[in-house]
Amino acid sequence: MGIRVGHLGFVLVAGLLGVGCVATEQPECSGDVACESEEQVGVSEEALVTWTAAISEETAPAYCPGNTVVTGVSCQGAYCDNVALLCETVSNAAHNYSWTTSFSEEGTYYRICPNGFVTGLKCNGGWCDNMYLECMTVYGSPLWPCYWGGAFSEENPPAIVPAGYAVAGMACSGSYCDNISLYYCKL
Repeated sequence: MGIRVGHLGFVLVAGLLGVGCVATEQPECSGDVACESEEQVGVSEEALVTWTAAISEETAPAYCPGNTVVTGVSCQGAYCDNVALLCETVSNAAHNYSWTTSFSEEGTYYRICPNGFVTGLKCNGGWCDNMYLECMTVYGSPLWPCYWGGAFSEENPPAIVPAGYAVAGMACSGSYCDNISLYYCKL
């Protein structure tokens, strides 16, 4: 774990987006998924919503600024090569950050932040094939309820989780991680 020092490329988006992913299945309780919740991190009343610059294996990682977490993902280019993150302000968030190990369709095809939300993304390998998630730890309560959204790619509009939720993990399938699914939990 560490403290993140800097942020890269942000574009301010006016207004809040209210479109959401459709949950395709409810996860089972396990070490990665908590089953109860008491106090949650909340969305700020004056939420800042930003898109990061798109990243790929040729660029530096994308980071959500300040007290923001990922609430959507967009990709462009062949095999979902260029990925951008939608970031939204949360309150009562911790400031301990860590990176997951990589995931890709060839091996372990998903990663879930341990008791936290996604705040950044980096990748390597052709067409952003191997992805890593930066996670921000949330102290006090397990994250619940959590859901997997349907897969999307560059042919689809951005995947944005429902209001009051944030991305806590990602999965991919298809050549070069072409199809991305978001795992999202209640704030």
